[in-house]
Amino acid sequence: MVTTTRVSETADRSLRLVLAELAFLPEMAAGWADEPAGNRLNYSLEWDDLIGRILLLQRAYQAEELSPAQQDRYREMVAKLRELLPLIGQLDLARPPQDVLAVVA
Repeated sequence: MVTTTRVSETADRSLRLVLAELAFLPEMAAGWADEPAGNRLNYSLEWDDLIGRILLLQRAYQAEELSPAQQDRYREMVAKLRELLPLIGQLDLARPPQDVLAVVA
């Protein structure tokens, strides 16, 4: 059985990582065309991992396993994802699932 502390630590780590990556995405996009194909592929694979983290956070959010502060950061993350959807599409990265984006901020 996963402990509450473990879930909280994992959620904190994932939220920090996802929010940092979302903050970096516009910078990555600015130089995207100049990146070698291998670098773009690597980033795309890293993005897929990020989507996996987002899905784990979604499950924890829906199961009410996140603290109030983590819930606020999760909603912040969803709002940022919505804001970045055009850029995500432009870079041809995997789109976050619709049920993640449906969270009311």
